Amino acid sequence: MSPELLAHHGRLKSPLVLLGAEYWNWTEPDYGNLADRRSPVYSVLKNLASEKGFADYVHITDSTL
Repeated sequence: MSPELLAHHGRLKSPLVLLGAEYWNWTEPDYGNLADRRSPVYSVLKNLASEKGFADYVHITDSTL
């Protein structure tokens, strides 16, 4: 995912909200479990977004409220 995807119409910033903190931000991979499809991309997205001034628009949550 490129930082350009976080932009909408060039100047407006659109939020990116990832649902499921354990899924997107896990820290202890289970390499023996090939069915484990979790992806630790939250920190990568946050770093890419900070390079382009979008870090405040990248969020992760477990809540649907």
